[in-house]
Amino acid sequence: MADYKWLKPIYDELGQRSTALNSRGAALDNLGKQIDFARIDLNRSSQAAIDQFNGSVNQYNAERESFNSAIDRFNRDVNAYNAELQRVGR
Repeated sequence: MADYKWLKPIYDELGQRSTALNSRGAALDNLGKQIDFARIDLNRSSQAAIDQFNGSVNQYNAERESFNSAIDRFNRDVNAYNAELQRVGR
């Protein structure tokens, strides 16, 4: 039993990261919806409006890429945790 007690803090940290990633994903989904609505109302005759819209899309894409990288790191950490949990027989 003592072999796996050291895993509890890792388990707790993974849970916190999962919650944070879920919130971050929801915020990105909302930003994506805002961009979709902005696309509908975009004044295509205004270069300033187009530039502002493109800036929002670029920001969304950068945040989405960062989020995907965070998800990949999280999944690797979960896999490592699960492997260690299995190793200690729990």
